[in-house]
Amino acid sequence: MSRKCLICNSKVSNRNQRVRNGEYFEISYCQICDFEFFSHNPNEGLEKDQLDHSRLASAGLNIPDIEEDFINGTLQSKEYLDLYINDDDVEHNILEVGCSWGYFLNLVRDFGCNAYGVEINQTRMDYVSNNLKISCNSKIDQLEKDNIKFRKILLFYVLEYIQNPVDYVSRLLDLLNESGE
Repeated sequence: MSRKCLICNSKVSNRNQRVRNGEYFEISYCQICDFEFFSHNPNEGLEKDQLDHSRLASAGLNIPDIEEDFINGTLQSKEYLDLYINDDDVEHNILEVGCSWGYFLNLVRDFGCNAYGVEINQTRMDYVSNNLKISCNSKIDQLEKDNIKFRKILLFYVLEYIQNPVDYVSRLLDLLNESGE
């Protein structure tokens, strides 16, 4: 069965690609959209807290503890904060989809914005909710139900994990306020 692009529904080419852990996975590629995505659904591994094991441990790298990962993620997120958040965003709602341990959201909150997260990994979602005290859900359903609107919605390195990206992004667009980006 030939796969179709998750974005434009065009025919894609498939290839076996060696990933970070040394294993080979089938990757689909749409030349029209210039979009690569997994031919399998990787969400089960993400939900079960296996991403670091498949990316790092099986490649012979150490998995950092939460504190070290948070420090490293915060350093990387400072650049994103400078690029995407400005004084006009203060006191507005900002959503990050795929927020991991919440390091970017923590910076967003410290900047003066109302931070919200979506994270399918239960361990990380609980950390953001309970340790950082930032509203975090596993899906956008609750945000839609509560009719929360956002000035900015950010996704860093997550689109390739979303199985129906056109529908998902359309739903995200509905969560933006009038001046939203």
